Amino acid sequence: MPINKLPVEERVPIASWGQFEAKIQELNRYRDEANRKEGPQFREPWYRGMANYEWGMQTTLERSHPSESSTEYTSVKRYYEKALAAKPAVETFTNRRWDRIPDVNAFESALNEHWSGIGHDVLVEQPEVFEYLIYLRHHGFPSPLLDWTASPYIALFFAFDNVPKNTEYVAVYALLEGSNRAAGSDENFFMVGRYFRTHQRHHLQQSNYAMCV
Repeated sequence: MPINKLPVEERVPIASWGQFEAKIQELNRYRDEANRKEGPQFREPWYRGMANYEWGMQTTLERSHPSESSTEYTSVKRYYEKALAAKPAVETFTNRRWDRIPDVNAFESALNEHWSGIGHDVLVEQPEVFEYLIYLRHHGFPSPLLDWTASPYIALFFAFDNVPKNTEYVAVYALLEGSNRAAGSDENFFMVGRYFRTHQRHHLQQSNYAMCV
């Protein structure tokens, strides 16, 4: 399949473990061949398991608090205020401290400086903010981070871990992101990264996180 013809989304029905393995290998071969022929085209794939194929790709924040799901400036600031307000309680019960996280005023100043379609620069330049948000994500705090894993088998485990009654199919999403993908001024989807010092679940699950601002 030519690189410029690769569909944005392709649904593939899978009926057995062997077919699942074959599709993973096919995806890896496609990526390796494209990168070999055309130069770096795609990063390593990421996977996400879903216990119902009809569910949308929503974050826990979008599912639990729809009014807070907007990615506009005011909503980002409001979410940060609430996450920061929980920090004293989180530190008390976990015996951990996040002393380098900027206060609301400093965070707002950073947003004002970078809010031009590249809002993630605020977080990329302050990894301790991500470490805190990832920690909250792994403890059930509503989060704008959408979690992925480097392992298709971990994704498959989560797809089957707690399947709701009357579910027809589960799903495993594979994300093959272009290595030279550019963001527009009105849409900025990016992978946060995986090398953070945070909760051990992050490393055990080989996690990465997507965010859209």
